Amino acid sequence: MNKAECIDIIRTKKVGYLATCDKELQPYVRPIDMGTVYEGCIYFSTFDNTYKIVQLNQVKNVEAVFIHNYSQLRIEGTAEKVEDKAIIDRYMHDNRSICDMNDKSVDSKLILYCIVPKKVKYMGADDKTYTIISWG
Repeated sequence: MNKAECIDIIRTKKVGYLATCDKELQPYVRPIDMGTVYEGCIYFSTFDNTYKIVQLNQVKNVEAVFIHNYSQLRIEGTAEKVEDKAIIDRYMHDNRSICDMNDKSVDSKLILYCIVPKKVKYMGADDKTYTIISWG
């Protein structure tokens, strides 16, 4: 397993599990669309009125998990709010259904985040241990 194969899993599965925690270090895990990868960073969006936003403002460390044919891809990293308009526009263009949700929302707007990977691990269905994937 290498970085390109991992990115293929992310793009194919699209929905992974995002783990965050609040300032009391209470963990929260939820499924979320994270199938967009640009330059090795994994992108996701969330509405500005969700508790995820509070958590991400308190603790930047996150983990994303993708399950593929009983194999696990785990990505530890930091979540950074994206302010670059060119990246936001590209993301909205590449994710029309998310863009449509944003356009239809009256009460809140989407905020884009990227996960900057620090450690990427893969465990195949028949493996006993994780393999560290070079992401640099």
